[in-house]
Amino acid sequence: MLGFYLCKINPRDISTRYVRVDLEDYLKILDLDDDTNISYLKASTKKLLQIVIDGPDPDKNCVYAQTTLFQRCRLKTDEHGKYYFDLNAADDALPLMFDFQKKYIKAKGMNIFALSSPKQILMYLFMRNQYDIGRKNFEVSLDELRKWLGIKPEEYQRFQNFNDWVLKSCEKALKENSDLCFTYEKSRMGAHGKCETLKIHISENKAVLKQFEKPQIADVTTEKGSAAAEIDKITVLCNKYINKKLTGIEKEWIRTWLDEYGMSEALIKRAFDDNLFRTHLAMKNIHDTLTKWNKHGIRTLDAAEKFCKEEHNANIRKAARKSSKNGTVWKTGAEAGLFGIQKTEVETKPVTEEQKEEDGIPKDILAMFGDYEEPEPDNEPDI
Repeated sequence: MLGFYLCKINPRDISTRYVRVDLEDYLKILDLDDDTNISYLKASTKKLLQIVIDGPDPDKNCVYAQTTLFQRCRLKTDEHGKYYFDLNAADDALPLMFDFQKKYIKAKGMNIFALSSPKQILMYLFMRNQYDIGRKNFEVSLDELRKWLGIKPEEYQRFQNFNDWVLKSCEKALKENSDLCFTYEKSRMGAHGKCETLKIHISENKAVLKQFEKPQIADVTTEKGSAAAEIDKITVLCNKYINKKLTGIEKEWIRTWLDEYGMSEALIKRAFDDNLFRTHLAMKNIHDTLTKWNKHGIRTLDAAEKFCKEEHNANIRKAARKSSKNGTVWKTGAEAGLFGIQKTEVETKPVTEEQKEEDGIPKDILAMFGDYEEPEPDNEPDI
């Protein structure tokens, strides 16, 4: 589950800490039955929220630090009646997931989700880390490898048990399911013929890489063209509005909008229209808007229009109440600086000098001369 979560977030943008996990994906990841009932799901997510980990703490006086990984999980339905979980990381766990500068391993999720045990996942991450730093043939001590795999001193004390239940299992799993495979052999022997180190040989798993490539070629071809063409098209759209060269993070955002959020070109353009009132428009504004839409399950232009209208009206009413302190009056929401392009502006008559003078007279004085009537109460007055 943690692997899935890490695949969904942008590690350079902490606002992506809220992740949508479709119920069908949740059941598949945790290997649960499709007919699982609500009470069973509650027990499952409760267990997920109770997982505690030990982590580093910058406080020198801290003896040890513990935190949960996730602080909230809510089961919700989108506008199509589809069930999904809204998953949020715990505050104290955020430094372990975002803005890593070192000591991290970059891996594709497809190599993790196909593995069936934590030890297999950890073994893959170990091999991926070694391979990426150029160590394809190397020696590793058994103690170091056991520590990496989280094996306690009292577990698999005999090498034969460790070999049969861990090494062979991981070797077979990676060969069948990941883009890396490895072989191993005993290297240095200690007292009484005890194995102390292993010699590891890592190579790319071409057979599995071909399996990964086949569905990708089929999936990226759509009526609109290839996935690469889609990204290029949205990049041109972004540059049209932003007028600057996109960074690597911003291009990764575009891929997120298309692949993970399932946003169409029309929706992305609508997000730009929704932010054009800004004096300094940035890609982060658009990313924040689309992230918010994804969180609310918005996938159609009509749903986006409705969401924007409701949000904008609420913002205008809120700002209008604040404006009463300084007498500011706006004709449109665009003038208020609150929302995008206002298609139909309210026609207003020019204010005369006489009216300006009258506006400076207290209303209770005007009422004495019959020139002012208290308007009838209106819960949502026109602005």
